[in-house]
Amino acid sequence: MNNQEEYIQQLEQVVSKFLEPLRGIPPSFMTKVFTEQLKEDMNKEVRDNG
Repeated sequence: MNNQEEYIQQLEQVVSKFLEPLRGIPPSFMTKVFTEQLKEDMNKEVRDNG
């Protein structure tokens, strides 16, 4: 295995560990949560800088 293949394998393992706590949560729910949080963050930024 060359260095690039090893790097990719390690990166895939790290990403899968980050995603492990999200297993079993419906994607539609996660989309709603992240979308709502993004809207709140954007609104706060507008208020703070507007």
